[in-house]
Amino acid sequence: ISRTGYTGEDGFEVYMKASLGEKIFMDVLEKGKEFSLLPCGLGARDTLRFEVCYWLYGNDIDESINPIESGQKFLVDFSKEDFIGKNALEKIKEKGVKRKWRGLEISGGVARHGYKIFKNRREIGFVTSGNFSFVLNKSLALAYINLPYGKIGEEVRILGKGKELKGKVIKKPFIKPRTKK
Repeated sequence: ISRTGYTGEDGFEVYMKASLGEKIFMDVLEKGKEFSLLPCGLGARDTLRFEVCYWLYGNDIDESINPIESGQKFLVDFSKEDFIGKNALEKIKEKGVKRKWRGLEISGGVARHGYKIFKNRREIGFVTSGNFSFVLNKSLALAYINLPYGKIGEEVRILGKGKELKGKVIKKPFIKPRTKK
C-alpha cells in the first residue's frame, strides 16, 4: 500500500499480484459501502488530475519539454555534482525559457490536446490538455504559451478541428490539491 495518487485527492494505491486484483477490488467495494464508496474510471481520474494541474506524460510533458518550462524545476536538484542534462538545464535557467505552461479558461467548447493558440493572428502556443470541470462548472485547458505572451488575464483564440474558441489565461492550479503529507 502506498499513500500516493494522481488525482490531487487524499488516497492510497494498492499493489498486489494480478491474480488477487478482482477479489481485493470487490472486498474494498463491499467494505466501502458504508462510506458510499463507488468505483470510477480513467475519465474521472483524468478530470481530477487535470483540475489540480498534474502533468500527464504524452500530453503535458514529453522528451521535448524541459522541467523548467513545464513548472517542474522543483524536481531538479541543481546542487548535485552532475547528472545527465545538467549543463543544458543550467543554460536554460540562465537564459530563461521561451514558453511556459499556463492555465486557460475556455468559452465556446472544450479545447483539446494539440489545438493551436493564437494572439493577433500569430500562433503563440498549443493546448496540452483540455476538459470540462464539473466542480468549477467551466471549460479549462492547459497549454504551452510562448513568451512574452501568456500573462494572467490575457485573452487568446484557440483553433482546432474546425472550431474556434476563446480563452483567457488564468492561474494554476484550477483547484488546490487536497492531499495530506
